[in-house]
Amino acid sequence: MQILKKYKTVEYHLWDFSRNSEDHKYLKDISTKHAQIVLHEQFYQGENTNSTCVKQVGRYCSCVKCRVGKWTEPYKYYASSVYKDFTFIKIDDDIVSFPYKQLQKYIYMIQKNPKYIVSANVINNGICAFYNNELKPIVQKKRICEKIHSLTDWFYFCTNVDFFKICHEFFLSREHEDTKPDLLSQVPLQTKFSINTIGFMHNIMREISQKLDISSNDEETISGSFPFLIYNGFTCVHFHFSDQRIQISDSNEKELLRQYNNVAKKYISIAGDIAYD
Repeated sequence: MQILKKYKTVEYHLWDFSRNSEDHKYLKDISTKHAQIVLHEQFYQGENTNSTCVKQVGRYCSCVKCRVGKWTEPYKYYASSVYKDFTFIKIDDDIVSFPYKQLQKYIYMIQKNPKYIVSANVINNGICAFYNNELKPIVQKKRICEKIHSLTDWFYFCTNVDFFKICHEFFLSREHEDTKPDLLSQVPLQTKFSINTIGFMHNIMREISQKLDISSNDEETISGSFPFLIYNGFTCVHFHFSDQRIQISDSNEKELLRQYNNVAKKYISIAGDIAYD
């Protein structure tokens, strides 16, 4: 809400791929809070009655916690010429820290580099960690994996619960620190990349939509087809990947979310904005 109050030209579009009716209702409630929020619910699949989770690392599951939606559809929607002058930022639904005070700088970097997809500096993202000069040596020192030589090795930290813990401990111990100097890191072409928070212009949106079909994995298609930059001046925190989630308890998950809720309260209070609710 703070972003919409601060930036009148921003639209916040919610795509409802909810796994249950409770989440579906939550999104509908959010969409009534502000005129700049748009809810797309045409692909909501209804209540998921499959309560048995068979998720394992590297294995898909369609239970109430794991079911995925038609993630290719939003790209086709925004390929329309109606959005030709828009700047797009795709955000995962489990981004737990988003520094809206730096949003203008991030948008500027996206607009300045129209041939690239510009990722935020995402905490709990293996490739971003590789290019993070503070986090990378911590991960290496912990020796959580025998093999971390290539960028592909770093990408697959998405399955590693120790990486999950290191990343969140890293951010929560430093969340009060000032933003580092602006730097852009260029990622080698066709590097596997988790698209947790990425920004791009309409020319790329149109290209993405042309490459995707109904069976496509949007992340594989996007990271395999477009050049990426990582902007370290905009740091977001990605909560967890599904392969990490199955390795932590519900109580640990709730405690970590409580800590991020406290971070949000402090962030908004320091900014002098409306009280957090």
